[in-house]
Amino acid sequence: MPNEIPTDLRLESVTPYDCALALTIPLSRRQFLDDLSKSEKDFAAHIRRSNLQDSVDNEYYWNTVYGPLCKVVERICCEVHELGVTVEKNVTAADLSELLSRFKVVTFVSHWRFTNLGPDDVLDIYGLLDRLRDPENVVQSAVSRAFIDRCPELLDAKVVQTLSVDLLRQKFLGIARQIIRDAHALYRNNDDKSAPAETIEVLPNRQLERLTRVAFEQAYAGQIRAGKAIEFSDELHTVGELVAAIPKNFSGVLDLTVCNSVIVGKVIKSYYPDCQVAVNRYPTELHVRMGFYKFSIISLHKRPAPFLDVLSNIHTRKF
Repeated sequence: MPNEIPTDLRLESVTPYDCALALTIPLSRRQFLDDLSKSEKDFAAHIRRSNLQDSVDNEYYWNTVYGPLCKVVERICCEVHELGVTVEKNVTAADLSELLSRFKVVTFVSHWRFTNLGPDDVLDIYGLLDRLRDPENVVQSAVSRAFIDRCPELLDAKVVQTLSVDLLRQKFLGIARQIIRDAHALYRNNDDKSAPAETIEVLPNRQLERLTRVAFEQAYAGQIRAGKAIEFSDELHTVGELVAAIPKNFSGVLDLTVCNSVIVGKVIKSYYPDCQVAVNRYPTELHVRMGFYKFSIISLHKRPAPFLDVLSNIHTRKF
């Protein structure tokens, strides 16, 4: 039977037996090398892109780059499992949904891919231009202001009537891609040197602050195609597909601090305000974050406590 998840879980003490660790990343040589050849996967290719070397084959990226990290992850999985954590590998969306229905705390180890818009992602250019002229929500209003500054002719109905569909789509994409690229850049590096590199955030209920690809998708549903950005063990999925995997009555803790996760975390909070979502704003080092997770579980094994309090203390070195 699924565990009953209290509404005010942040204040409830938990033990490792209340926690699940869900991993979607490849954890064997064969998986990693296979994923490098799959267009519907990105994590392995991201590892290769981030460590690109001339005159090396794919075995190099396993033997020298990712294989050693994988051993660390496997060891930590064994250690936390011995302390009571349920560890699930090769997790699909259905697997995640099942774990969220059973456990009070689920830590999701996945990969986030930043994507921009392409020509095929614009499904209804005239609908988009209508919304530029007459925005219906906060994000649409912000997009309209950005277009007024950069391409005001697209808000002029008389000008729009003189242009072909292809040219309208091209002009819209040129500005939208620039806006999205600028927004994504704010999540790639921590420019605030006074802030610790390994901080976490527990999201309140609030609107998306920046005009990311996901913000465009949410604001213009049906007019912009949802991009595949979250990697499960089978393939990349859209943010909407991840949201759909969360049980409607979920009010527990979803820990996304082992990936670059603040964008997707904000979407989840907009649908599930009662759940607690822990995220990080900037890119992470897998082995470092897994180490923090292990120390959090060790702490809970010694003394039950609210998971987010322990996680926050570990990240701020209060242990």
